[in-house]
Amino acid sequence: MKQIDGREDDDGTQDEDWVRLGKSTAGMNIGVCVCVCLWTRSLRHMNDLERDFLEMKEKIIAIIKEIQWVPSLDFEKMIVCENDSEFILSKENMSKLKKLLENLDAELEEAKNLRVELQDKLTLLWDRLHIEHNDRKKFLSRANGCVAEVINMLRQEVKLCEDLKRQNIKIYVQQTRKELNEWWSRCHFADEQKRQFTPFFSDCYTEDLLDLHELETQKLKTFYDSNICDSSKGSDSRIIKLVVSSGINMFQLLDKRQKLWDKRLDLENRANDPSRLFENRGGQLLQEEKERKLIQK
Repeated sequence: MKQIDGREDDDGTQDEDWVRLGKSTAGMNIGVCVCVCLWTRSLRHMNDLERDFLEMKEKIIAIIKEIQWVPSLDFEKMIVCENDSEFILSKENMSKLKKLLENLDAELEEAKNLRVELQDKLTLLWDRLHIEHNDRKKFLSRANGCVAEVINMLRQEVKLCEDLKRQNIKIYVQQTRKELNEWWSRCHFADEQKRQFTPFFSDCYTEDLLDLHELETQKLKTFYDSNICDSSKGSDSRIIKLVVSSGINMFQLLDKRQKLWDKRLDLENRANDPSRLFENRGGQLLQEEKERKLIQK
C-alpha cells in the first residue's frame, strides 16, 4: 500500500499517532513558508525604502552645501544628522522627505537663475565703467565656489560698480547719448523721431536719466536686429540679392545703398573736374569708369 501521510505497522494498520503528527507537521510547514515569504517581501521593501532614503539624503545634503541652507525643523535636522537610524522609514516620512527634496531643488534652480542675472548685470556695469579684461578675469576666477558664495560675491561687486557709476553719472549719460546717436544713425531715424526722446535734452544728470537712455538704446538695438531682410520678397537688384543671401538686415542694406550713392556723387564730381585729364596716372580714368559701371548695375 502506498504511504501517503502515515506509516503501516506489521499488521498493516496505520499508526494513528503518526498520522496526526504528519498532518500537524505539514500544516506547520505551510505556515512557516508563508511567514518566510512575508518576511522576505517586507525585508525587500525595507531595503528599497532605505536605498531611496539614502539617495534622497545625499541629494539634499549636496543642495544644502550649494545654497548654504540651514535646517530649522526637527524633521529637517533629522535628515542631515549622521545617525540614519533615527529616521523612521514610514510612508509619511518618505513623502515628507521627497517634498523637502523638491523644495530644495526649486531653491537651487532659483539661486542659479539669480547668479546668471547678477552676472549679466555685472557685465553691463563693467562695460559701462570700461573695466579692464584682466580685472574681470581675476574676479571671475575667484567666483568659483558654491552657488550661495558666488551670489554673495556678485552682489558685492555689483554694488561697488553701481557706486562708481553714480559718482560719474554725467560721464556715463554722455557716453550713452553718443551710443544712442550711433543707433539712431544705423536705424536711419529722422530728426523729428529723435526729438521725441525728450530725456536726451535734459541736463539733470541722475540714475533715472541714465536708465532711460540705456532703455532707449536697448530698444533701438532690438529694433535693428528684428528687421532682417525677407528673402521671399525678392528683387531683381543684384545688390539686394547679395545682401539678402548673406543675411544682412534692412538697415545694413540702406547703409550699403548710401555708400554706393556717395560713391556715385564722388565719381560725378571728379568727372566734372577737367584737371583729372592731366593727372591720369596708373589708369585712374579707366578705374573710375569701371566703378561707374558697377554702381549703375
